[in-house]
Amino acid sequence: MVKAKARGNYLGVFSVNHTRAFCYISDAVLATIGLAESKAASNQIFNVGNSDEEIAIKDLAQRIVKLVNPSLKINRWVTKKVPLCAGALISVS
Repeated sequence: MVKAKARGNYLGVFSVNHTRAFCYISDAVLATIGLAESKAASNQIFNVGNSDEEIAIKDLAQRIVKLVNPSLKINRWVTKKVPLCAGALISVS
C-alpha cells in the first residue's frame, strides 16, 4: 500500500470477492488457545474473527484507496493454482 502510494498508480489485491472478519490479536490468541485446549474442538474447523464486522476485500481496498490516495486504481491480481502435493492445491501469483 505504501509503495502504491509512492508510485501513485495502483493498489493490487487478490481475491476481491472473499471476505475477512478482523479482530484484535489478543482476542484471536485467546480463541486459539481456548480451542487448542478443548477436546470438543478436536478435528473441527473454526474461523476466528469478528462476525459482526465481516468485510469484502474489494470494499476494504476501496476504503484504503479513499484514505491513502483517491486517484489510485485497484488492480485485481490473478492467481493460478499449482499442485502443492497429491490432492492439494496452492494459489500463487
